[in-house]
Amino acid sequence: MEQQFIIQPQGDTLTILQGKTADPVKPQKLKIEGRIDAPRLYLSKKLKQNAIATGEDGGFGVPWDGSGPEVDINKWQEPSLEETVIIINEDTNTINLRLNPNHPNGTIIIGKLELNPDLVAFGIALDASSKYTSYNRESLYNLIRWNKRFFKDELKANELMAALKKLDVKATIETSVSSDNRANRASLLDKKVDAKGIPDSITLSMPIYDGEGSYDFPVEICIDTMEGYVKFWLESPYCAQLIDTTKLEIFTRETKDFEDFVVVWE
Repeated sequence: MEQQFIIQPQGDTLTILQGKTADPVKPQKLKIEGRIDAPRLYLSKKLKQNAIATGEDGGFGVPWDGSGPEVDINKWQEPSLEETVIIINEDTNTINLRLNPNHPNGTIIIGKLELNPDLVAFGIALDASSKYTSYNRESLYNLIRWNKRFFKDELKANELMAALKKLDVKATIETSVSSDNRANRASLLDKKVDAKGIPDSITLSMPIYDGEGSYDFPVEICIDTMEGYVKFWLESPYCAQLIDTTKLEIFTRETKDFEDFVVVWE
């Protein structure tokens, strides 16, 4: 059936506009990934904002439960005792805050605990089977030169650099007769290193995890002359211990205020 409209203008001019309305904008899912403290900080801030808006107390210990005067808020970004779920996984070092897990647009805040990239750059061996970085004299010198700020005593870094410059590598060639009955002779290169002035260990001062406080820890300097050249590498059992202990402290700190919410440990 043809539709008919009756227009009654109220004035001397009648303006009729024809066109297409704007396409509806669908709500977008909010997913934020940050440092390990991101879920706690987000939750704390939202609870305080809601407390101000509703005129009620808020913050950890007294979570906002959705009651109180109606306010203009995004329901998919607001925490509530009935819907908010916090998932903790120590294997992946993550805390996953899901504010409305049953809704496709429910907000997700993920906090991840990551090793300090400056620490990783040193390539330190943390146990007998872990990967580490091998250095020659020049590369170790450059590592120290560009990272002196992480030495507890910068003077020690300068002394180590000077010792590396003076490192004396002596090569002697020994000749031995092979036993293949062909009188073939093989030259064996034996390198001996005079490591005088190079300390057994250094002390670094830096955060273990990204965004956290600094720790002092010793790092051993290891030297080997195998494979026909002199190589260095760094080892630190104490740093390995710090990685475990500080991780436990951080997760304890970040999760202690979640007791009023549903918390799932994976």
